[in-house]
Amino acid sequence: MCKFEKKFVEFIEKNLKIIVMILAGILGLVIRFSLFKVESPDYRDFLEQWFYEIKGNGGLKGLGISVGNYNFLYQTLIAILTLFPIKCLYSYKILSVIFDMTLAFAVWTYVKNIFCEGKNDWRAIFAWALVWFTPTVFLNSAAWSQCDSIYTTFIVLTLYYLQKETDYSYQKAFILYGLALSFKLQAVFFLPFLLFYWMKKKEFSLLNFLISPVMLVITGLPCLVMGRPVSQLFTLYKGQVTDYSARLSYSYPGIWQIFYEPANYDVYINYRMAAVILAVAAMAGMMICWLVTKKELTAKNTLYMAFLLVFTAVMFLPAMHERYDYIYVILGMMIVILNKKTAPLFAGLCLLDLVTYSGYINEYWSHFNMTAVLIMAVANVAIYGGYVGMLNKDME
Repeated sequence: MCKFEKKFVEFIEKNLKIIVMILAGILGLVIRFSLFKVESPDYRDFLEQWFYEIKGNGGLKGLGISVGNYNFLYQTLIAILTLFPIKCLYSYKILSVIFDMTLAFAVWTYVKNIFCEGKNDWRAIFAWALVWFTPTVFLNSAAWSQCDSIYTTFIVLTLYYLQKETDYSYQKAFILYGLALSFKLQAVFFLPFLLFYWMKKKEFSLLNFLISPVMLVITGLPCLVMGRPVSQLFTLYKGQVTDYSARLSYSYPGIWQIFYEPANYDVYINYRMAAVILAVAAMAGMMICWLVTKKELTAKNTLYMAFLLVFTAVMFLPAMHERYDYIYVILGMMIVILNKKTAPLFAGLCLLDLVTYSGYINEYWSHFNMTAVLIMAVANVAIYGGYVGMLNKDME
């Protein structure tokens, strides 16, 4: 080996982690860009129309007009995107891919600082790569044109600052949680864990929860200045709940997929309250169990508890869509780094997402027969049960 070759090999060995992240980052972008021409039903039926309606209203000048069911902050971002000479389809996807990156680095930061003592070791890099290459993430943004990586980035950072225990870390956590809520109502699935953390930790005031709705108002200022009422910040979310709540399950393979439901709104009305009460009871029972058995809020336990409570909420609540598992899938990626035994369960979650996501994006979900739907739902319930048993046993 000549002197140049030796120096080249030494350089690679010395900077291997950075080189791996750069090459993997490029490969992940190539995967996403290859999917940019895919038009999902959501894009054709809603997102494209709303984009051009915002553009027709004058972009930023038209923020006083409500479009679709966009919340204030997301409509502001879309209004900004209309100012650029970029195709509508690509505008949505570029925004979501940018937040795929922020999500990957939020997870990397969390694992690096919470579990790796601040060192950028291979566990942190593996966590980053899992986010970057898992189909749930790149299909959601680059194929579906959805934005679940945006609010989930802020959920991960909320969890990070809860455990950071530095000056004003709790306030920072609730600011970030407010940003998550400002983007998507699905961030509310994380609220039961926050309430449990407050009750168990006993280190910060319940008043901190008020920071999050204040963030809703602050992030909505561009729309408020243009004339939209403050009340609309909250009625928009109420509308999202009622507009997308007519069935016990919207393709999410939970317990209500097992409970056969004909396409009848009356069936949903008759059973929805029982479903909500069951979800609350399941989460409350889990919290009581942790309190009775005196589980401590260690770094590992905190991640486990957040994951289980979000998974429980989505599993038992009615009217869940396939994308609503996004938060707990990301938390499940982080758990794999700590507990390799959960890898088969996590792989099962990813496979289910691959089927349900592609079923919607490629419009063949309606071709599934009842047997296939039932198998997916039973498989997901089994995975949930496996996580509940394994993680509770592994808690310190």
